[in-house]
Amino acid sequence: MLYRTRKTPLGPESRLVDALIADRTRHDAPQMIMKEPNLPTGYPDLVFVYARTDPQHLPCFRHAGLTVQHIKLVHHVYASGGGTIREIVQTSQIPERRLKLLLDDLVGARMLRMNGSQIRVRALSRIFFARKIVAVEAKIADWQRAIAQAILNTWFASESYVLLPPPISLSALATAEHHGIGIIVSDGSGVHYMTKPVSHRQPASYGSWLINEWAVQQLCKETK
Repeated sequence: MLYRTRKTPLGPESRLVDALIADRTRHDAPQMIMKEPNLPTGYPDLVFVYARTDPQHLPCFRHAGLTVQHIKLVHHVYASGGGTIREIVQTSQIPERRLKLLLDDLVGARMLRMNGSQIRVRALSRIFFARKIVAVEAKIADWQRAIAQAILNTWFASESYVLLPPPISLSALATAEHHGIGIIVSDGSGVHYMTKPVSHRQPASYGSWLINEWAVQQLCKETK
């Protein structure tokens, strides 16, 4: 399923992007394809979301009222290993009254659970749909800028790539490899993977949770 957050002009970069979408759809089809989702680090050209669990078992009941603040709190509890309300107030810097309201929402949404005084994230297999999140930054020229954005994309992505036309310089290959960024080349005859990216565990940040929630929301709309 394709999800677009803003309209982008047609041109050489859009043709690179479309060629990669066609290639992924044929050979390694993701459950969700996002074009330029609006994230705190910018608008990555492409994000592919691969499922951890069967899409038929999506938690479609939970999403109506969740905000970015809810999502940030879920990741905070996940990353910190949870704790009591007092401990989470101290580590999150969220006022206690506001925190209790957010926690009530998240417990009701079955994303967090309370065991006595302890607050924990539920099993990822139940609440985090994305097994892998792949980000791609496309550029016709200025590979340095493309790699700089791809480095930012590692904040939320399992794997981060740049998508470029040939020829690829040795400097671009070396820089990408040094930073753990993959390079994909589209030359009109096909798509070629020149370097492999470093893989990052999910969820990597609250940005990963945002991508996850958007994917679930869109797929739930499609299944209604």
